[in-house]
Amino acid sequence: AMRYINNTGGSFSSSNTISDNLPNANDNYLDLDLDSNETPHVTWTDKTNRTVYHTSIDGSSSTTKLVETLPSGTDYTMYGVSQAISSDDRVYIFISARSKSVLAFEGSFTPWSLQANIEPGDVDGDGICDNIETAPLSYDVIKLEEGQSITLNPNWPGLTATQVINNTALPPGLTLDSSTGVISGIPVGQDLGFSVSFNTTSNQENWTGSIVFQIIPSAPLLQSPTTYAANAGSFPCLSNGGYQANSYLGFGHRVVYD
Repeated sequence: AMRYINNTGGSFSSSNTISDNLPNANDNYLDLDLDSNETPHVTWTDKTNRTVYHTSIDGSSSTTKLVETLPSGTDYTMYGVSQAISSDDRVYIFISARSKSVLAFEGSFTPWSLQANIEPGDVDGDGICDNIETAPLSYDVIKLEEGQSITLNPNWPGLTATQVINNTALPPGLTLDSSTGVISGIPVGQDLGFSVSFNTTSNQENWTGSIVFQIIPSAPLLQSPTTYAANAGSFPCLSNGGYQANSYLGFGHRVVYD
């Protein structure tokens, strides 16, 4: 069983206790956290019955739900539970139980924007969600390596655009195909961020948004270890004689920047 006691009366006492008389057992695990509304959430176990529960406590009432029932056998021995609460007050519960260790939470791992019970955006308030009347634009890659040839294909989470226009300049060295939204070229510069405003047209309505591209330095060229000819006194010198008396060993690689 699980008992929660708070001190809203000024001290911890049984007068403001919430008890949940589910199957009793000793030597159990428990984790408590508060969400953004300061509502307590408790994840707790009944090891004898191999069950894990989650309880949310609102004032003088509580709601308890069964999270998981573990199979019998030593391969599923329970070693602990822990929980974390996301910024949108969703409770994630980790159950450590050898080969049956699981991460659980109420709902779906599908992003909120794709869930049927979540109301999508409707900027103009016409009752039609934005993604089926505009052509929002995005790209999988927005960090671009300086001096490397790139081709960026657009993503269309809503409608497919009939035309794409950049209202502000692209990073130097890049061009936009306005009919497809493909960006290509060889970016120039290092450690520079460019916020580019785009406008797309579709067979419904126009869309305007911004994407920030960043140009990062090109990766160094690493060359394999070798022995390089050198003048006497170079370090580290080879100690053996002969033609290697005035040579040194490389440190394993060298870095070349374009």
